[in-house]
Amino acid sequence: MHVSKLYKLLIFMALSTFASCGSTRKAVDKTPWEMKEDEAVLDSAGVGQDEIDKGPDSLDLVYPYDPKEQYEIAFLLPLFLHEYPGISERNKYLAAWSMDFWLGARLAFDTLRTIGFNANVGLIDTRGDTAELGRQLKTLTNADLLMGPLTPDHIRLVAPFVQAHKINMVSPLATFEGLNGLNDRIFLSKPPVHVLSRAAAELITSKYGNDYSVVIYCRSVAYELEEAKGILALLPQDVAAKARIQEIEGSYVERGALSGSLPDSAVVLICSDKEPFVTSVLAELRRTLDPHKVVGRESWLEFQSLDVSAWQKLDMHIIATGYVDYTDTLLQSFVAHYRQKYHAEPSRYAISGFVETLYYCLYLNNYGANFQAKLNQLELSLPFESLHLAQDPSNLVFYNDHVKILKLVNDQLIEIK
Repeated sequence: MHVSKLYKLLIFMALSTFASCGSTRKAVDKTPWEMKEDEAVLDSAGVGQDEIDKGPDSLDLVYPYDPKEQYEIAFLLPLFLHEYPGISERNKYLAAWSMDFWLGARLAFDTLRTIGFNANVGLIDTRGDTAELGRQLKTLTNADLLMGPLTPDHIRLVAPFVQAHKINMVSPLATFEGLNGLNDRIFLSKPPVHVLSRAAAELITSKYGNDYSVVIYCRSVAYELEEAKGILALLPQDVAAKARIQEIEGSYVERGALSGSLPDSAVVLICSDKEPFVTSVLAELRRTLDPHKVVGRESWLEFQSLDVSAWQKLDMHIIATGYVDYTDTLLQSFVAHYRQKYHAEPSRYAISGFVETLYYCLYLNNYGANFQAKLNQLELSLPFESLHLAQDPSNLVFYNDHVKILKLVNDQLIEIK
């Protein structure tokens, strides 16, 4: 049986028997952030063993096969527990993301245990603080895998540590503007900006390049302007000739400010994650009553002011890595068991925690702690997220180069080809 099909069956069976597996867990009298996952009876690696036995190549020498009876895994997430009950709104938001990610990961370990994966797993509250992060790192020299931290700055801070101790680290949620300061022990689950920009340029070229002008909006900040210029540079010459960058001073667009400045029909990109700016541009585009097309980004799905009717009128396309497809049987099973265990609806972050924990731990299970040499050899069918890892030739960091194009149709996001 094909590896991906077999793993899909194993994961589905594990999810289907989740309730009975849960009853075997030991009682642990600890707070959630101190809990360690229970040990599991180690079966055999099983799937993929034929690939392991093929014999060494040059990558195997750099990343030797290092199987263990038990792996050490730590989640480095900003929970800000020391700030309660007076936690700030920003930190409360980040803490909610982190806890959702962790709860999804917990279900993944329940699933992994049924196929013989044995790990000692801890959750560490980084407090969003560099000093606390540095203090906690001193306790992790024997780790096999780190999940987190969340921000690019903190990932870069940890980069020398994981390289020195040969520990793999996953950046699950951060989008990187550039890859400087990273190394071959780091895995970026979110595509970096240049991959997202390439996808946007390809979408415009293939669907609208012949019939529409292109307008790229950004604020007068260096990183947004650099991204806008990057997208413009990726457009073919004939499409770029009909494109321009519109740089905006300030954090939002005044009412009527775009009147008369747009072509009758245009593809509009907005190189920003800032909700006030993005929503003000979208509001002005809607007022023009012209048939514009908008190319947006995954972060917009979290906006509090999301206006579905406006998105549909503007024929919104979203460049994303994650897609909540509730017809997927694995996702349906995950949602059902998440509700059963936590009496709540899983967020995108909970789903991401489940998927990414499964993905990277299956590589640990089959190929050991140095799984770089075997990346993309397990063609896993997982819900929500697509992960295909490429390696940057300059600093050797691994990053996800797979994106999805989503479109809002009848109040639902669907994936388009």
